[in-house]
Amino acid sequence: MSIKNFLRNVLYKNGIGKSIWYTLHTININVLRVLPNETYFKRAYKKTHGVDPNFKDPQTFDEKQLWLKMNYRNPLCTKCSDKYLVREYIKECGLEHILNPIYGVYDSVDDIKWEELPDRFYIKANHMSACNVRCNNLATFEKKTAVKKLARGMKHDYSLDSREWNYHDIDRKIIAEAIIENQDGSGLIDYRFLCSYGNCDYLFVDIDTADENGTHRTDARRNVYDKDFNLMDVKVSRPNFEPSFISKPSNFDEMLKYAQILSKPFPFCRVDFYNVDGKIIFGEITFFHAGGLSKVTPKEWEIKLGDIINLKELLK
Repeated sequence: MSIKNFLRNVLYKNGIGKSIWYTLHTININVLRVLPNETYFKRAYKKTHGVDPNFKDPQTFDEKQLWLKMNYRNPLCTKCSDKYLVREYIKECGLEHILNPIYGVYDSVDDIKWEELPDRFYIKANHMSACNVRCNNLATFEKKTAVKKLARGMKHDYSLDSREWNYHDIDRKIIAEAIIENQDGSGLIDYRFLCSYGNCDYLFVDIDTADENGTHRTDARRNVYDKDFNLMDVKVSRPNFEPSFISKPSNFDEMLKYAQILSKPFPFCRVDFYNVDGKIIFGEITFFHAGGLSKVTPKEWEIKLGDIINLKELLK
């Protein structure tokens, strides 16, 4: 575990620690804002990989992602990064049946109609990651704590965290939606397809990605599979898990088909699904996996994963 993640785990033990972490993180972002994009990304890439990136002829997974951050601007990316408006795109693609039900959409924490919500739900901001709160019992739910977290998130410009431009112009809202869970209480599995213009050669399968309260876990695990669900001998940022833990879902080809449909307009995106008791549920579309910075072992897989991303037309 990195020093950064260790400190994050320690500080996240209580509310004061979370505030300290958030403050330090914000200070760091503001200090680095003076750097132009290329300098910032070169610095971040070298810190992650130990070598300078080649942005003139990008080849690795992260070189290509960071090149897209600097050079690719498609308004549809902003729409699909919006956890509310992406639902319109899913419907336009004829896949409304994979959307998770929502109970309410609000412009601010003051607009939340708690009395109209069911007993159990997730509530989150639409413009960022990890601003989620789970309610298991509305009668005992700590609304003040939830409101504080959501209000802080609504003020946060998530596009500054790793310079993901696609989050900048999202009209911020709060969404209440159904809790996604397996009937047997087992943990959720994330199926994350790596796609380019409708081609999906590999996917990440992640487990233990979030705590019950919606906070990202630093002990999450990940395996990499090809599009036939063959396990690949590679590690991407997270430790592998025992392959016998999961088997190929019976509706895997259906998930692959949906990922191909949703990714067709984009040179790269990660399309995420849950597969809950045999039902496919859309998770999100991400345009820069891990912000464009992943530690890949063995090194040759940096190129193999980079080959997923088709930049031929954009580099002309």
